[in-house]
Amino acid sequence: MEKATDDLKISLTSTDWKKKAIKRGKEAKALNKRIREITTSRDLWKIKYTESKIQCDIWENELIRIKKKLNEILS
Repeated sequence: MEKATDDLKISLTSTDWKKKAIKRGKEAKALNKRIREITTSRDLWKIKYTESKIQCDIWENELIRIKKKLNEILS
């Protein structure tokens, strides 16, 4: 009878370990997927920001040139 209880304890321990390992593996996959999504999102926003910044700088320089020309004409 003792052997049966020992075998039962061993089998329960091994199944608990397996369940925990499977659960941890799924959690790790989910976390890695989320990390990839976040880095992709950040990269896209960074690209959008830099493009927008470049365009704003171009418009600002163009405005400055137009103001200078207007001042020359009015003077």
